[in-house]
Amino acid sequence: MSWSQLAVGSTNDEGWLVAASGTGTYLIEGIPSAPTEPVRIGGSVNLERAARADDQYLLRWLSPEQGLPLQTFAWPSEASDIVEFCMSGLNKSEITAVPGAFLVATHKRSEASCNSTPSEEFVEVSRYHVDEAGELASTLGGVFGDEVVYEVSLTPRSDGAWLILTEGPDVALGPFTTYAQRLDVNGGAVGPLLPLSTGDAYPFSASPAGDGFVLAYSILDSTSLEVFDAEAQSVASGVLAGPIDSLAITVSPD
Repeated sequence: MSWSQLAVGSTNDEGWLVAASGTGTYLIEGIPSAPTEPVRIGGSVNLERAARADDQYLLRWLSPEQGLPLQTFAWPSEASDIVEFCMSGLNKSEITAVPGAFLVATHKRSEASCNSTPSEEFVEVSRYHVDEAGELASTLGGVFGDEVVYEVSLTPRSDGAWLILTEGPDVALGPFTTYAQRLDVNGGAVGPLLPLSTGDAYPFSASPAGDGFVLAYSILDSTSLEVFDAEAQSVASGVLAGPIDSLAITVSPD
């Protein structure tokens, strides 16, 4: 079977993988010691993101059963909801687990500027959980972004998450400014929006590092990695050789 659009993670030293193929989206658990057979959990071949909290998974995908809208889907409860969004927008999603629930950041374009330039793009953060009736419940934590938002990442910390977003007046010309916003477990803002020391860079990948995070970003023809602590202060940085189009980051517990 050929896989695409992968999402991977680990819980209690057990790895898992959610992946799309030409026949749907599948789950594999028990990685690497005793991987299970792939279990088909839905018909979507357009997986966006996935995360796991306790024994529940939360996915974002385009649902063919619902006419290809953006759908939030919980497994194994199979609870779901449809996300209202502008069809011509980017509509990127990020998901991270918090105790007993998930935080979901949705990069959206407003309906009022759906087909206009420049567009009004912002980030909504919501808390999702499966309630006692087995339904998927969500509450809005906050809306973020003063200028047009171009990139968004969401990384967990012990008491919530970091929302990392890049803003600017023009995606082709910049200048760009990247901020970190600390969030509580409900997706609400804790403290102010903090500008990061990345200059006029364009971040494209982030990973948790304790209660801090690691950020990859591009400047001209080089790619840099920078480590930020639990207060979003830079503590280390380095330059990778040459430009990189995409990069996945993971941080060792050591």
